[in-house]
Amino acid sequence: MYTCLVCSEASDGLHFGIYACRACAAFFRRSVLQQRKYVCRRDDNCPIGNDARNMCRSCRFKKCIKLGMSTKKCTKDPPHLINILAEQPQPSTSKGSPSDSEPMDLSLAGMVPRLPKPPVSTTISVISSSFPPPITPFIDQMLKGYENLIARRRIIHRSTDNFGNKHPVKLYDPNIMGMVPGDNDISLASVRVEISLLVDMLNDYFFPFSSFTEREKIYMFREFLGHYLTLDPIYNTAVMFPERGDKRVYITEQRYFNVDCMEDFYKCQNNYTDPKKSAHYLSPIYNNILKFVKEPIVKLQVTKAELVAIYGLSLYTSNSSLPYPMRTILAVDDDCDSLSERCTEAQKAARQAIYRELFQLCKLKGNEVAAAHRMGEIIGLITPVVKICRRFKETFELIEVFNMFEVDDVVFQFIKKTKQ
Repeated sequence: MYTCLVCSEASDGLHFGIYACRACAAFFRRSVLQQRKYVCRRDDNCPIGNDARNMCRSCRFKKCIKLGMSTKKCTKDPPHLINILAEQPQPSTSKGSPSDSEPMDLSLAGMVPRLPKPPVSTTISVISSSFPPPITPFIDQMLKGYENLIARRRIIHRSTDNFGNKHPVKLYDPNIMGMVPGDNDISLASVRVEISLLVDMLNDYFFPFSSFTEREKIYMFREFLGHYLTLDPIYNTAVMFPERGDKRVYITEQRYFNVDCMEDFYKCQNNYTDPKKSAHYLSPIYNNILKFVKEPIVKLQVTKAELVAIYGLSLYTSNSSLPYPMRTILAVDDDCDSLSERCTEAQKAARQAIYRELFQLCKLKGNEVAAAHRMGEIIGLITPVVKICRRFKETFELIEVFNMFEVDDVVFQFIKKTKQ
């Protein structure tokens, strides 16, 4: 059973972007469409609960806005006929200056060819009341974005373009059958492509990310990037090389590297020192990734839906919106000035939705006790990823000082500013 984030009454699903009951959704819709103005007769801090939600319409409306209800989603059509998630606003793909809906530049312009995104219907999706709403709408939307990222990645990799910074390379060779060893030139080029795709995915499918300010987006993206670039290739590694003790790590659909042969991985154009030295610094980290991240993923048989739930929790886990013990466990930044109160409340609401839906996914594999155990193990994957990202950051700083090999400028500029 869902809970209305505004008044704590029972909710039947998403309304205007958040979990809400029909009463609060109807109140919000009327207020927006009729452009009503409310005045609080107290201190603008009235309690809003299921037993007192009508006491102050001003505080009730402000709470709706604060928790992420979107005025852009209000239409004159009955709200129960609208598929909220199908209405996600799409950033403009026109060439020129960035649009207001996608203010984050992140120095990605011109990094990869801008492929046209799949056409998005502008019509309202009407759903029959005879069908129950999906049990995991929040995760379903994120999964849709991740599948879109995978499809676009495949198209870009298979293009005839060269990718990379100082030493561009092709990411796909039609003459290669199966998978063969790759090097750090290939790895850097694939990362450069991934960043641009990741920004689009977060803006288009990971609600409420697109509603945050430019500063908040950059802060959250900076904290999330290392988690994603660590976890995503290792998830693919677990799928492609699930055997325990297999030291191969996935790079692209055609390339991998072997942790026991990392000298070969660094025999490439962007390595400026002895490959043995580079391997000496990086191979211990990758051994830890295989042991503490890949092996649990294989053991749990983590699905893509559960994977994107981890991404969502990683993205929305930051700042003072978490209780102190959890911030300590996850080594989260305590810079309370980085995110606004509205942002932290929206993060909290997003996490609550993901927790509820992840539990529903876990219940598909067993009873509630087994589901709780599985959910705990899945969320527990975030902790080793955070620790590994910290190790990567420290190692990359050392590599930069001694100029051992090229580290992607865009990636490093983000990662070195993290508080991990």
